[in-house]
This record gives sequence, C-alpha cells and structure tokens, in this order.
Amino acid sequence: ISDPPILKIGETWRMTSFVDAFFALAPFLTRADFENFKNVSLKVLKEIDPALDLEPEKRWMASVYGKIPKYSKELREGITQTLVLIAVFGDKVNSRSGLDLSYSVTSQTWIDNLIRELLNNAEWKLWYSLSDVLPLIAEASPSSFLDAVEYSLSQDSPPIMEIFSETEDSFTSHSAHPSLLWSLEGLAWSPELLGRVALILGKLSKLDPGGKIANRPINSLRRIFLPWLPQTFANLTQRLEVIDLLIEREPQIAWNLLINLLPDPRDISFSNYKPRWRQFSEKKENKVPFNEYLEGITGIVDRVLKNVGVNGGRWCEVIENFSNLPIQEREKVLSELSDCINLIDKGKFELWNKLRVILSRHRSFPGTDWALSEKELMEIEKLYNKIGPEDTIKL
Repeated sequence: ISDPPILKIGETWRMTSFVDAFFALAPFLTRADFENFKNVSLKVLKEIDPALDLEPEKRWMASVYGKIPKYSKELREGITQTLVLIAVFGDKVNSRSGLDLSYSVTSQTWIDNLIRELLNNAEWKLWYSLSDVLPLIAEASPSSFLDAVEYSLSQDSPPIMEIFSETEDSFTSHSAHPSLLWSLEGLAWSPELLGRVALILGKLSKLDPGGKIANRPINSLRRIFLPWLPQTFANLTQRLEVIDLLIEREPQIAWNLLINLLPDPRDISFSNYKPRWRQFSEKKENKVPFNEYLEGITGIVDRVLKNVGVNGGRWCEVIENFSNLPIQEREKVLSELSDCINLIDKGKFELWNKLRVILSRHRSFPGTDWALSEKELMEIEKLYNKIGPEDTIKL
C-alpha cells in the first residue's frame, strides 16, 4: 500500500495519522464502546508504578528488581492521546453531530468527567505514576487537571509536592516534577488559563524544595512572562494583569519574578512545552514588536518601583540591574530612590556599596558604548553620598 494507515517502527506498530484515523473510525463507535474505553483508561492510568515500592536510590534499577509496570508506555500514551483527540475533535465528527456519548454530553464534558474521576483526591504515588503522560492529561482536560492540582496544593501537606523529590544514579538526577511543569507550561499558552496557571506556578515556587534539576517553577514563570519572548498567547495587557494578580497572592514570588524579568544583555531562553493537538490561538509564532517590548519593560519597572518600598535588600536587586534599563526607566529608578533614600535602614550599607560599584565601573571605562553618562553618574553620586556611613573606619 502506498499510504498505509499504520506503520512499524522497530518492534512497535503506530498509526500513520492519528487525526485521520480518528475522523475515519470514530463515527462507527457506539456508546458502549466509549464506556468500555473509559473503564480501560481508568484501569490503565490508575496503575501505581511498581518502582515506587523500592527505596528511592534503587528506583532507576526497577527493571532489575522486576518492578515493571503491567501496561506499556506506548499503551498509556495511546490512551491519553485518544483522550485529547476526543476532547478536541469529538464534536466535529459525524458532520459535526458529535460522538455517541452517554447523556448526550459534549466530548469535552465527557473527557472532563473522566479526568476528574482519575485525579480525584490523587495521592502522590498516582501523580508520580502519571508523570509520563501528565502533559497529555492536562491537554485533554485543562479544567479538571487544574482543579486537581489546585486541590492538592490547598492541603496542609500537598501530596503533589512529593513528586519534587529527586533520586540519583551514577550519572544524573531524576524527578517526576518536570512533567508537571511541562503540563502547566502547555496550558499557559491559553490567555484564558494563564491566570490560574501563574498562581499555581507561584504556589509551587513558594513550596519548591529545590534540587539539582534545572526545571524549577520560577523558571517556568519567567519564560512565560519574558518581555522579549513570552511563552503565552496572552497579550501584554493580559500578562501584566496576571502579574498584578500574582503580586497580590504571592508577593515574594512575584517580586523574584519581576527582578528576573528586567533586561539582561546576556539573556537567553528556551522554548516551553506546547500542546500537541489543542490550539489556543491561530498564531503560529509569538513575535514581540520592539515598541511592545519597551512597553513591557516599562510595565515591569513600574511594578518593581511600586513594590520595592524602603527595603534596602530589594533596592540592591534593582540597582544590580540598573545599567541594563532604558534611560527613561533609569530616570524613574533614580527619582524613586531619591524620594525614599533617607527612610532606608535595613540593607543600607549593601545599597551604598552597590552604588559605589556602579560609579567605579562606569567611570573606569568612560569611552565605552555601555558606560553611563557623567550626568547620570553625578545623580548616582549624590545618592551615594547621602546614604554613605558617617564613619567608614567603623565598617
């Protein structure tokens, strides 16, 4: 056959086109078929990974100890991918008359109910066991997935935080939590879901125990809101509104995010996870015009200055990024610092030293294209002298 519906890769048979197969075969499925599929899906996906019976340091050798899942990775992925196809395309089959589902509900509602049943009051072992297919589960039912994550995080000892634990083998560290972050990153592309995702990532950042793996909730947040390469289809106004919500709910995490969003000439970023089948926008790319980028920086700086207060430690973080700001934003920073500098107590010496470093560095290389003008340096020097200790010998 020149264009076969299935093909063999190694020892595994796969569909040539999942979408074509779905539209061709779905009209022949009955209500009983879908009920059987639901039961099979729950049975397969609720299996707890036998590797969790072992001590953490032995889990990477689970196959050696005979701790092998009953259902294959390919079967689990095939089931969850089918859940996504039903949710996204189910109402479009049969000339848009939809699938033959129980109670004549929409395809999305049917999947929402299934995922809600799967994740209802999930313990940490289930979250861990689902890590290989979690992004697809989130894509199949964003609302039920987010409900389950929010419920888990609302508990005194959130079960979902257990998947942040790391184990090590001879070469690297392992953890199940990156799949949770990928799931949330995928949903963050939706302007409608961005607020919920940001608050969840904010809570995860607050509870994050840290580790050797670079995938951290605060890094996911940063990439989502990065002014020059936002990983969401939400427009600038929507993104800033969500940051305001995060400032209200998780002020310290929001502050860390704001500082990490300030310009850095050496900045790099990586692509966040994207949904496989669900489209949140007609746009293929998310390019940011330069004027929108500058507007975004203004929005970030305004929020930084609104929340910095008279905290010397926070002012040190602002001054650390001062030289990279556009000139109009630097003027606002100096004006705000001038207004409150006499009120700063805690962290005053550290701030004084930060100002000294700027003066020294830029006056040492006056002819470079990155050096601040002498006019700006004189303004900084005024603040430096105003905040300086009366007796430097006592330092």
